[in-house]
Amino acid sequence: MSEKSGVGTELVARRRKDEVKKNKKTWRTAQNVDCGRRQQEILQKAEQGREKKE
Repeated sequence: MSEKSGVGTELVARRRKDEVKKNKKTWRTAQNVDCGRRQQEILQKAEQGREKKE
């Protein structure tokens, strides 16, 4: 009995780790998307500024 329960908890722990990894990945990608959007906005503003100067 004790061995079985040990294996079960190990599997649960492993599953939790995988879930955490997935969450971290999605969170990171979400951050990257935000960064990409911000950079695009900055580039657009810079281009607009250049056009105004000319």
